Amino acid sequence: LQRIEEELLSASPVIKEDGWEDDWKRSSSLIGVPFLLSAGNRILMPEAGGALPDNELSFLEQKRDYSRSFAAREISEYLPLWQDAVYLTDPDIISSRVNFVTTIMWILIVILFTSIIGGGVLVLKTLNSEIVLARQKTTFVANVSHELKTPLTSIRMFAEMLKQGKQPDKEKQARYFDIMVSETERLTRLINNILDFSRMDSGKKHYNKKRVDISRLCFKLVESEHIRAEQNGFKISFKSTVKDSKKGIAYADEEAIKQALLNLLSNAEKYSDKEKDINVETGQENNFLYIDVKDRGRGIPPRHVKKIFNEFYRIDDSLTSRVKGTGLGLSIARRIIRDHGGDIKCFPRDGGGSVFRIKLPVIS
Repeated sequence: LQRIEEELLSASPVIKEDGWEDDWKRSSSLIGVPFLLSAGNRILMPEAGGALPDNELSFLEQKRDYSRSFAAREISEYLPLWQDAVYLTDPDIISSRVNFVTTIMWILIVILFTSIIGGGVLVLKTLNSEIVLARQKTTFVANVSHELKTPLTSIRMFAEMLKQGKQPDKEKQARYFDIMVSETERLTRLINNILDFSRMDSGKKHYNKKRVDISRLCFKLVESEHIRAEQNGFKISFKSTVKDSKKGIAYADEEAIKQALLNLLSNAEKYSDKEKDINVETGQENNFLYIDVKDRGRGIPPRHVKKIFNEFYRIDDSLTSRVKGTGLGLSIARRIIRDHGGDIKCFPRDGGGSVFRIKLPVIS
Protein backbone atom coordinates (compact mmCIF):
# COMPACT_ATOMS: atom_id res chain seq x y z
CA LEU A 1 0.00 0.00 0.00
CA GLN A 2 2.88 2.36 0.78
CA ARG A 3 4.38 1.78 -2.66
CA ILE A 4 1.01 2.31 -4.37
CA GLU A 5 0.60 5.45 -2.28
CA GLU A 6 3.95 6.78 -3.42
CA GLU A 7 3.18 5.97 -7.06
CA LEU A 8 -0.14 7.71 -6.88
CA LEU A 9 1.34 10.80 -5.17
CA SER A 10 4.10 11.02 -7.77
CA ALA A 11 1.53 10.85 -10.57
CA SER A 12 -0.50 13.74 -11.90
CA PRO A 13 -3.10 15.02 -9.45
CA VAL A 14 -6.01 12.66 -9.22
CA ILE A 15 -8.19 14.42 -6.70
CA LYS A 16 -9.11 18.04 -6.82
CA GLU A 17 -11.20 20.23 -4.59
CA ASP A 18 -14.07 20.25 -7.07
CA GLY A 19 -14.14 16.52 -7.73
CA TRP A 20 -12.07 13.58 -8.86
CA GLU A 21 -10.42 12.47 -12.06
CA ASP A 22 -11.59 9.49 -14.12
CA ASP A 23 -8.00 8.35 -14.59
CA TRP A 24 -7.48 7.90 -10.86
CA LYS A 25 -10.83 6.17 -10.44
CA ARG A 26 -9.96 3.78 -13.23
CA SER A 27 -6.52 3.14 -11.78
CA SER A 28 -7.73 2.51 -8.26
CA SER A 29 -10.49 0.19 -9.45
CA LEU A 30 -8.08 -1.77 -11.61
CA ILE A 31 -5.46 -2.29 -8.89
CA GLY A 32 -8.16 -3.32 -6.42
CA VAL A 33 -7.36 -0.99 -3.44
CA PRO A 34 -9.63 1.29 -1.46
CA PHE A 35 -10.26 4.70 -2.95
CA LEU A 36 -7.65 7.22 -1.87
CA LEU A 37 -9.19 10.59 -1.39
CA SER A 38 -7.06 13.69 -1.70
CA ALA A 39 -7.85 17.18 -0.52
CA GLY A 40 -4.94 19.45 -1.17
CA ASN A 41 -1.75 17.58 -0.21
CA ARG A 42 -3.26 14.98 2.11
CA ILE A 43 -4.42 11.53 1.23
CA LEU A 44 -7.34 10.09 3.13
CA MET A 45 -7.90 6.35 3.55
CA PRO A 46 -10.71 4.90 5.62
CA GLU A 47 -9.49 3.12 8.68
CA ALA A 48 -10.52 -0.49 9.30
CA GLY A 49 -14.16 -0.48 10.34
CA GLY A 50 -14.29 3.32 10.03
CA ALA A 51 -16.02 5.70 7.63
CA LEU A 52 -15.14 8.88 5.82
CA PRO A 53 -16.89 12.16 6.49
CA ASP A 54 -19.99 12.87 4.42
CA ASN A 55 -18.45 15.87 2.65
CA GLU A 56 -15.54 13.72 1.47
CA LEU A 57 -17.75 10.85 0.30
CA SER A 58 -20.33 12.86 -1.58
CA PHE A 59 -18.61 12.39 -4.92
CA LEU A 60 -18.63 8.58 -4.47
CA GLU A 61 -22.37 8.64 -4.82
CA GLN A 62 -22.08 10.10 -8.27
CA LYS A 63 -22.94 7.59 -11.02
CA ARG A 64 -20.68 7.28 -14.00
CA ASP A 65 -22.13 8.53 -17.29
CA TYR A 66 -21.50 5.58 -19.62
CA SER A 67 -22.46 7.65 -22.64
CA ARG A 68 -19.20 9.54 -22.26
CA SER A 69 -16.03 8.01 -23.68
CA PHE A 70 -13.65 6.30 -21.32
CA ALA A 71 -10.65 7.21 -23.42
CA ALA A 72 -10.34 9.12 -26.70
CA ARG A 73 -7.74 10.48 -29.05
CA GLU A 74 -7.81 12.58 -32.14
CA ILE A 75 -7.36 10.64 -35.38
CA SER A 76 -5.38 13.32 -37.15
CA GLU A 77 -4.72 16.99 -36.92
CA TYR A 78 -6.21 17.25 -40.38
CA LEU A 79 -9.49 15.80 -39.14
CA PRO A 80 -10.53 17.92 -36.21
CA LEU A 81 -13.26 16.54 -33.99
CA TRP A 82 -12.69 13.02 -35.41
CA GLN A 83 -11.69 10.71 -32.60
CA ASP A 84 -11.08 7.08 -31.75
CA ALA A 85 -13.01 6.46 -28.54
CA VAL A 86 -13.46 3.61 -26.09
CA TYR A 87 -16.63 3.31 -24.04
CA LEU A 88 -17.30 1.30 -20.90
CA THR A 89 -20.39 -0.88 -20.64
CA ASP A 90 -22.77 -0.27 -17.80
CA PRO A 91 -22.41 -3.22 -15.36
CA ASP A 92 -26.17 -3.18 -14.84
CA ILE A 93 -26.69 -3.82 -18.55
CA ILE A 94 -24.16 -6.65 -18.51
CA SER A 95 -25.85 -8.15 -15.45
CA SER A 96 -29.30 -7.96 -17.05
CA ARG A 97 -27.98 -9.57 -20.24
CA VAL A 98 -26.37 -12.37 -18.25
CA ASN A 99 -29.63 -12.93 -16.37
CA PHE A 100 -31.59 -12.95 -19.65
CA VAL A 101 -29.22 -15.45 -21.29
CA THR A 102 -29.30 -17.62 -18.17
CA THR A 103 -33.11 -17.63 -18.19
CA ILE A 104 -33.18 -18.54 -21.90
CA MET A 105 -30.70 -21.36 -21.29
CA TRP A 106 -32.80 -22.79 -18.47
CA ILE A 107 -35.92 -22.60 -20.62
CA LEU A 108 -34.13 -24.41 -23.46
CA ILE A 109 -32.87 -27.07 -21.05
CA VAL A 110 -36.39 -27.62 -19.70
CA ILE A 111 -37.78 -27.84 -23.25
CA LEU A 112 -35.03 -30.31 -24.21
CA PHE A 113 -35.68 -32.61 -21.25
CA THR A 114 -39.46 -32.34 -21.75
CA SER A 115 -39.04 -33.26 -25.42
CA ILE A 116 -36.83 -36.23 -24.58
CA ILE A 117 -39.22 -37.53 -21.90
CA GLY A 118 -42.34 -36.83 -24.01
CA GLY A 119 -40.80 -38.45 -27.08
CA GLY A 120 -39.81 -41.51 -25.06
CA VAL A 121 -43.33 -41.88 -23.66
CA LEU A 122 -44.83 -41.45 -27.14
CA VAL A 123 -42.51 -44.06 -28.62
CA LEU A 124 -43.35 -46.52 -25.82
CA LYS A 125 -47.09 -45.95 -26.27
CA THR A 126 -46.84 -46.42 -30.03
CA LEU A 127 -44.75 -49.56 -29.58
CA ASN A 128 -47.22 -50.95 -27.06
CA SER A 129 -50.14 -50.19 -29.41
CA GLU A 130 -48.39 -51.98 -32.27
CA ILE A 131 -47.68 -55.00 -30.07
CA VAL A 132 -51.31 -55.14 -28.92
CA LEU A 133 -52.55 -54.78 -32.52
CA ALA A 134 -50.22 -57.53 -33.72
CA ARG A 135 -51.45 -59.83 -30.94
CA GLN A 136 -55.07 -59.02 -31.79
CA LYS A 137 -54.50 -59.77 -35.46
CA THR A 138 -52.89 -63.10 -34.57
CA THR A 139 -55.86 -63.95 -32.37
CA PHE A 140 -58.21 -62.76 -35.13
CA VAL A 141 -56.70 -65.19 -37.65
CA ALA A 142 -56.98 -68.07 -35.17
CA ASN A 143 -60.58 -67.15 -34.30
CA VAL A 144 -61.60 -66.79 -37.95
CA SER A 145 -60.19 -70.24 -38.64
CA HIS A 146 -62.25 -71.62 -35.76
CA GLU A 147 -65.38 -69.71 -36.81
CA LEU A 148 -65.10 -71.03 -40.37
CA LYS A 149 -64.42 -74.62 -39.35
CA THR A 150 -67.29 -74.92 -36.86
CA PRO A 151 -70.24 -74.36 -39.25
CA LEU A 152 -68.51 -76.25 -42.07
CA THR A 153 -68.00 -79.24 -39.77
CA SER A 154 -71.69 -79.23 -38.78
CA ILE A 155 -72.88 -78.87 -42.37
CA ARG A 156 -70.62 -81.68 -43.59
CA MET A 157 -71.60 -84.02 -40.74
CA PHE A 158 -75.36 -83.64 -41.22
CA ALA A 159 -75.07 -83.71 -45.03
CA GLU A 160 -73.17 -87.04 -44.87
CA MET A 161 -75.75 -88.54 -42.45
CA LEU A 162 -78.61 -87.58 -44.76
CA LYS A 163 -76.75 -88.75 -47.85
CA GLN A 164 -76.03 -92.18 -46.37
CA GLY A 165 -79.58 -92.54 -45.07
CA LYS A 166 -78.47 -93.09 -41.48
CA GLN A 167 -81.45 -91.15 -40.12
CA PRO A 168 -84.82 -92.45 -41.39
CA ASP A 169 -86.85 -90.24 -39.02
CA LYS A 170 -88.48 -87.49 -41.10
CA GLU A 171 -88.71 -85.04 -38.18
CA LYS A 172 -85.02 -85.42 -37.36
CA GLN A 173 -84.16 -85.08 -41.03
CA ALA A 174 -86.08 -81.79 -41.14
CA ARG A 175 -84.27 -80.65 -38.00
CA TYR A 176 -80.91 -81.51 -39.57
CA PHE A 177 -81.84 -79.45 -42.63
CA ASP A 178 -82.75 -76.52 -40.37
CA ILE A 179 -79.39 -76.79 -38.58
CA MET A 180 -77.57 -76.87 -41.91
CA VAL A 181 -79.42 -73.76 -43.09
CA SER A 182 -78.67 -72.03 -39.77
CA GLU A 183 -74.98 -72.87 -39.99
CA THR A 184 -74.92 -71.68 -43.59
CA GLU A 185 -76.38 -68.34 -42.50
CA ARG A 186 -73.79 -68.13 -39.73
CA LEU A 187 -71.03 -68.80 -42.24
CA THR A 188 -72.45 -66.22 -44.64
CA ARG A 189 -72.61 -63.61 -41.87
CA LEU A 190 -68.97 -64.27 -40.93
CA ILE A 191 -67.80 -63.96 -44.53
CA ASN A 192 -69.85 -60.77 -45.01
CA ASN A 193 -68.28 -59.26 -41.91
CA ILE A 194 -64.77 -59.96 -43.17
CA LEU A 195 -65.57 -58.63 -46.65
CA ASP A 196 -67.29 -55.53 -45.25
CA PHE A 197 -64.38 -54.86 -42.96
CA SER A 198 -62.04 -54.99 -45.95
CA ARG A 199 -64.29 -52.67 -47.99
CA MET A 200 -64.73 -50.18 -45.14
CA ASP A 201 -61.01 -50.17 -44.45
CA SER A 202 -60.31 -49.28 -48.09
CA GLY A 203 -63.28 -46.88 -48.33
CA LYS A 204 -65.11 -48.95 -50.97
CA LYS A 205 -68.26 -49.76 -48.99
CA HIS A 206 -71.39 -48.52 -50.79
CA TYR A 207 -74.99 -48.39 -49.60
CA ASN A 208 -78.27 -48.65 -51.48
CA LYS A 209 -80.32 -46.30 -49.33
CA LYS A 210 -84.07 -45.93 -49.54
CA ARG A 211 -87.07 -45.32 -47.26
CA VAL A 212 -87.20 -48.17 -44.71
CA ASP A 213 -89.81 -48.90 -42.06
CA ILE A 214 -87.51 -49.76 -39.15
CA SER A 215 -90.15 -51.47 -37.00
CA ARG A 216 -91.25 -53.68 -39.87
CA LEU A 217 -87.64 -54.57 -40.71
CA CYS A 218 -86.96 -55.61 -37.09
CA PHE A 219 -90.20 -57.63 -36.89
CA LYS A 220 -89.35 -59.61 -40.04
CA LEU A 221 -85.80 -60.21 -38.84
CA VAL A 222 -86.96 -61.53 -35.45
CA GLU A 223 -89.46 -63.81 -37.19
CA SER A 224 -86.76 -65.24 -39.47
CA GLU A 225 -84.36 -65.81 -36.53
CA HIS A 226 -87.06 -67.15 -34.21
CA ILE A 227 -86.89 -70.82 -35.28
CA ARG A 228 -83.10 -70.97 -35.32
CA ALA A 229 -82.88 -69.30 -31.90
CA GLU A 230 -85.39 -71.72 -30.38
CA GLN A 231 -83.30 -74.66 -31.53
CA ASN A 232 -80.42 -73.23 -29.49
CA GLY A 233 -82.69 -72.69 -26.47
CA PHE A 234 -83.20 -68.94 -26.94
CA LYS A 235 -86.40 -66.95 -26.83
CA ILE A 236 -86.47 -63.80 -28.98
CA SER A 237 -89.32 -61.32 -28.61
CA PHE A 238 -90.18 -58.10 -30.44
CA LYS A 239 -91.94 -54.95 -29.26
CA SER A 240 -92.53 -51.57 -30.91
CA THR A 241 -93.61 -48.34 -29.22
CA VAL A 242 -93.81 -46.41 -32.51
CA LYS A 243 -97.54 -45.67 -32.78
CA ASP A 244 -97.55 -43.95 -36.17
CA SER A 245 -95.84 -46.07 -38.82
CA LYS A 246 -95.30 -42.96 -40.95
CA LYS A 247 -92.99 -41.60 -38.26
CA GLY A 248 -90.96 -44.80 -38.10
CA ILE A 249 -89.28 -44.33 -41.48
CA ALA A 250 -85.51 -43.96 -41.92
CA TYR A 251 -83.41 -43.43 -45.02
CA ALA A 252 -81.16 -46.48 -44.95
CA ASP A 253 -79.72 -49.54 -46.68
CA GLU A 254 -82.03 -52.34 -45.53
CA GLU A 255 -79.46 -55.14 -45.90
CA ALA A 256 -76.78 -53.15 -44.04
CA ILE A 257 -79.14 -52.45 -41.11
CA LYS A 258 -80.03 -56.17 -41.03
CA GLN A 259 -76.36 -57.07 -40.89
CA ALA A 260 -75.78 -54.69 -37.97
CA LEU A 261 -78.78 -56.17 -36.11
CA LEU A 262 -77.67 -59.74 -36.81
CA ASN A 263 -74.24 -58.92 -35.36
CA LEU A 264 -75.87 -57.61 -32.18
CA LEU A 265 -78.16 -60.67 -31.93
CA SER A 266 -75.19 -62.99 -32.49
CA ASN A 267 -73.33 -61.31 -29.63
CA ALA A 268 -76.37 -61.55 -27.39
CA GLU A 269 -76.53 -65.31 -28.01
CA LYS A 270 -72.80 -65.87 -27.52
CA TYR A 271 -72.58 -64.12 -24.18
CA SER A 272 -75.84 -65.27 -22.61
CA ASP A 273 -75.59 -67.61 -19.64
CA LYS A 274 -78.48 -69.56 -18.11
CA GLU A 275 -81.24 -67.06 -18.90
CA LYS A 276 -81.48 -67.17 -22.70
CA ASP A 277 -83.87 -64.30 -23.21
CA ILE A 278 -83.35 -61.68 -25.95
CA ASN A 279 -85.67 -58.72 -26.53
CA VAL A 280 -85.74 -56.43 -29.56
CA GLU A 281 -87.61 -53.15 -29.11
CA THR A 282 -88.11 -50.15 -31.42
CA GLY A 283 -89.21 -46.65 -30.48
CA GLN A 284 -88.78 -42.96 -31.17
CA GLU A 285 -86.77 -40.42 -29.19
CA ASN A 286 -86.84 -36.80 -30.43
CA ASN A 287 -85.71 -36.89 -34.07
CA PHE A 288 -84.23 -40.39 -33.87
CA LEU A 289 -85.56 -43.90 -34.13
CA TYR A 290 -83.97 -46.39 -31.77
CA ILE A 291 -83.58 -50.17 -31.81
CA ASP A 292 -82.76 -51.83 -28.50
CA VAL A 293 -81.26 -55.32 -28.38
CA LYS A 294 -81.49 -56.52 -24.76
CA ASP A 295 -79.95 -59.66 -23.33
CA ARG A 296 -79.52 -61.32 -19.93
CA GLY A 297 -75.84 -62.16 -20.36
CA ARG A 298 -72.90 -61.59 -18.08
CA GLY A 299 -72.79 -57.85 -18.82
CA ILE A 300 -69.86 -55.69 -19.83
CA PRO A 301 -67.44 -54.22 -17.24
CA PRO A 302 -67.47 -50.39 -17.36
CA ARG A 303 -63.76 -50.21 -18.27
CA HIS A 304 -64.44 -52.18 -21.46
CA VAL A 305 -67.57 -50.34 -22.68
CA LYS A 306 -65.67 -47.79 -24.81
CA LYS A 307 -63.30 -50.41 -26.25
CA ILE A 308 -65.74 -53.12 -27.37
CA PHE A 309 -66.45 -51.23 -30.62
CA ASN A 310 -62.75 -51.19 -31.58
CA GLU A 311 -61.56 -53.48 -34.34
CA PHE A 312 -60.34 -56.91 -33.14
CA TYR A 313 -61.06 -55.99 -29.50
CA ARG A 314 -62.48 -58.71 -27.29
CA ILE A 315 -62.86 -58.65 -23.50
CA ASP A 316 -61.27 -62.10 -23.32
CA ASP A 317 -59.09 -62.44 -26.43
CA SER A 318 -57.17 -65.51 -25.33
CA LEU A 319 -57.21 -68.57 -27.57
CA THR A 320 -58.69 -70.58 -24.69
CA SER A 321 -61.70 -68.27 -24.34
CA ARG A 322 -65.01 -70.11 -24.04
CA VAL A 323 -66.68 -67.69 -26.48
CA LYS A 324 -65.07 -67.52 -29.89
CA GLY A 325 -65.36 -64.56 -32.24
CA THR A 326 -63.47 -62.34 -34.68
CA GLY A 327 -63.77 -59.07 -32.76
CA LEU A 328 -65.28 -57.41 -35.86
CA GLY A 329 -69.04 -57.71 -35.30
CA LEU A 330 -69.57 -54.65 -33.09
CA SER A 331 -66.99 -52.60 -34.99
CA ILE A 332 -68.74 -53.23 -38.32
CA ALA A 333 -72.18 -52.62 -36.81
CA ARG A 334 -71.10 -49.22 -35.47
CA ARG A 335 -69.49 -48.21 -38.77
CA ILE A 336 -72.66 -49.12 -40.67
CA ILE A 337 -74.89 -47.14 -38.30
CA ARG A 338 -72.55 -44.14 -38.26
CA ASP A 339 -72.49 -44.17 -42.07
CA HIS A 340 -76.27 -43.71 -41.78
CA GLY A 341 -75.94 -40.67 -39.53
CA GLY A 342 -76.64 -42.56 -36.30
CA ASP A 343 -74.71 -44.32 -33.56
CA ILE A 344 -74.64 -47.35 -31.26
CA LYS A 345 -74.37 -47.14 -27.48
CA CYS A 346 -74.11 -49.81 -24.82
CA PHE A 347 -75.31 -49.62 -21.23
CA PRO A 348 -76.24 -52.07 -18.44
CA ARG A 349 -79.71 -53.60 -18.33
CA ASP A 350 -81.76 -53.51 -15.14
CA GLY A 351 -81.69 -56.93 -13.52
CA GLY A 352 -78.49 -57.98 -15.33
CA GLY A 353 -77.30 -58.12 -18.90
CA SER A 354 -76.67 -55.44 -21.50
CA VAL A 355 -78.61 -53.15 -23.83
CA PHE A 356 -77.23 -52.17 -27.23
CA ARG A 357 -79.11 -49.19 -28.65
CA ILE A 358 -79.03 -48.25 -32.35
CA LYS A 359 -80.14 -44.69 -33.15
CA LEU A 360 -81.07 -43.63 -36.69
CA PRO A 361 -82.32 -40.22 -37.87
CA VAL A 362 -86.02 -40.03 -38.77
CA ILE A 363 -87.19 -38.85 -42.18
CA SER A 364 -89.38 -35.83 -41.46
